[in-house]
Amino acid sequence: RAALPTPRALRFIDESTPAVLVMTAIAGRRIRASDPADTWRELGAVVRRIGKIEMPPDPSMPPWAALVVGRLRRELDQWVELELTTRDAAATLVDALEAMGPTLATRPLTFTHNDLQADHVLVDPSSGRLLGLVDFADARTADPLLDLAVVSMDDGAPTAELLAGFGDTGPHGEDLIPWYRLVKRIGAANWLQNQGLTERAHVEVAAGQKLVQAFLIGRHG
Repeated sequence: RAALPTPRALRFIDESTPAVLVMTAIAGRRIRASDPADTWRELGAVVRRIGKIEMPPDPSMPPWAALVVGRLRRELDQWVELELTTRDAAATLVDALEAMGPTLATRPLTFTHNDLQADHVLVDPSSGRLLGLVDFADARTADPLLDLAVVSMDDGAPTAELLAGFGDTGPHGEDLIPWYRLVKRIGAANWLQNQGLTERAHVEVAAGQKLVQAFLIGRHG
């Protein structure tokens, strides 16, 4: 009903644990910062349409501001333990995000992909046009700006075009995108480290530390 570019479902097998969804393959490649501006605008519009998918309310879900601040605090605690940042720096970041509480509290929460990294956005290899979105395994109710923040984390990604396709982000919405990127980077580094994927974790740590420094010196835009 939302007319999203996703692969066609072939079969759903619910007799197994976990259940298995079999879908058609899409012959595409991950989206790149150099892809046409129209592609990024279309992706922004798709993220907006994803949010129109109706989801039943989750009474167990904590307030969005508490959820985001709590996630950053937990991820930074691990970084402090691993000596990837200092306790003072972590406290400064958490305090700064807590100050964004009023903005976080007003965010509309909708259905989101919740892991919209570039690998999950496929485009035509020759034209760069959007073909489909894949891997909705982590889909959940959240701020749709989180999807925009994650898919535009790569250096040079045309965030302005993505936001133009998405439309109105609401009061101070764009101010949250750098924060969502920070939470995602630190969380990804921790997850990779916990899985023993040390080499890939190093890449995320370096990117995360760059973001941390930018926030601490006031250059996180």
